[in-house]
Amino acid sequence: MPDEIREGLQVNDNGDNGSSDQQFEKPFSDDEGVNIGLIGFPRAGKTMTMLTLDRAMLKSPWQVQPDNLRTLDYLEPLQNNLSFFGELPPATDAMNWLTFKVSKKADFLGLVPGTWPPLKLVVLDAPGGGYIPGGPVAAYNAASLEYISRCSGIIFLVDPEELWQKAEEMRSRLAGKSDYEMAEIFKGYYFRIFSSIFNRINLLQQESSRKSPTQQIYIAYCLTKMDLHLEQWHQPREFAETIVGPMTMQIIDQFCRQAQNRKCRWFSVSAIGSRRFDENSDEAVTRIDTERRVVINPDNIQPEGIRDALEWVLNSIHDDLHGGNFVARWRNRLR
Repeated sequence: MPDEIREGLQVNDNGDNGSSDQQFEKPFSDDEGVNIGLIGFPRAGKTMTMLTLDRAMLKSPWQVQPDNLRTLDYLEPLQNNLSFFGELPPATDAMNWLTFKVSKKADFLGLVPGTWPPLKLVVLDAPGGGYIPGGPVAAYNAASLEYISRCSGIIFLVDPEELWQKAEEMRSRLAGKSDYEMAEIFKGYYFRIFSSIFNRINLLQQESSRKSPTQQIYIAYCLTKMDLHLEQWHQPREFAETIVGPMTMQIIDQFCRQAQNRKCRWFSVSAIGSRRFDENSDEAVTRIDTERRVVINPDNIQPEGIRDALEWVLNSIHDDLHGGNFVARWRNRLR
């Protein structure tokens, strides 16, 4: 990690130091295991995704479990508020590294395949500006991008519902602009931010002496909160282009093509899923009460798309590590 990042440092949106009980996660080294990172812009749904991860992976052959008490202590109060009151998690006001252990579940014979090398999913749950290069919190921006540059799998959350937490503030500063003009301004903003992030990741990978444990790097771009856009569910890439703009989509595609070892896919996801309009209708609608900003029937939350995206990344890494070889798979099963 960069020299200015000290162990135990916590930074909020104003650049102030918070409590010192936080620890910055360090990537696995070559001989330790495989890194998987989940990142996203402010309000993209990182926290909500983590709160419903256990439900999303319930029927998956993979299990993703909190790897330390710090992660549990952070998530459990938010999970209680969601379950009891339907409360959405508040905007994050300090950075938190959340760590999850990834492993295979036992098969129908009761055998546990195991994973070797071990897999670790790390999420940087950061306040607004945490992933915006040149923003007020450049310290953990640098830490997060350095971590992502060492990942074999990346889950990139993009929120189609609103650009930034301060979108309304931007609107007031740009008074008199039409909706079309605002949309074009935001597309230009996306272009600059994606360009900066990708350039920094490319430079960090070029400067690193670390050799990736996998042949490929797998990137799942996920449009979140798609329960609000069900008509676009099966066209995530096309819908994303209407939000970020064609020029931004070109640099996203270019980032995947720049290196032959990158594979990318787009997914539609919803951390809370949809619900039937009523008991006599099969029409699917969002679970969000848009006026009160709470989840309707939170005990019945059924995440959608998260499992598809995460399984694609995990299965791709697993096949990459073991070459799709039958013998290698069984050797891995017996480790």
